[in-house]
Amino acid sequence: MRATVALPILAASTALLVACGADYGFLGRACTEMGALHGFSLTIAKEMTPDITDPVLEVCDSTCRTLPIELTEGSDTVEQGCTGDNPEDSCSAISVPNGTLVASINDPTLTTAEVTLTLTNGSTEYTLTATPEMVYPNGQDCPAAGPQLSLLLAQDRLSVSATVP
Repeated sequence: MRATVALPILAASTALLVACGADYGFLGRACTEMGALHGFSLTIAKEMTPDITDPVLEVCDSTCRTLPIELTEGSDTVEQGCTGDNPEDSCSAISVPNGTLVASINDPTLTTAEVTLTLTNGSTEYTLTATPEMVYPNGQDCPAAGPQLSLLLAQDRLSVSATVP
């Protein structure tokens, strides 16, 4: 008799502990604690890279701030094939430089308010007005992780890139 009473209590307690450890979205799907950068991603097209020396980004909304840019070499992912079609088989890919320069620029004060961006490279300035958008790394059914804006410097012009990082 004791085992009959203790088993449901143990099961209910375990279920309660497990449920309290997860954040559930709109449809009951678990939301992870995955975060996202508050800020900007920048890609400088291959044809522009020889002219880039020491760029900085000025961001103006209700206040202006200058953000440093640490550029790294951009790359493409090239598939190398799979060992088979079964779930236990493995696939591989390699990263190949593509001639671009890329940066992730952190701006913890960024909101979804319209911003004016000025990318300065030496004596050349590129200006753009745009609105950052919230990103949802776990999908729209889970809380947003932060505002972002993807920027592209190409053909002597700064623009918003089609994809958010």
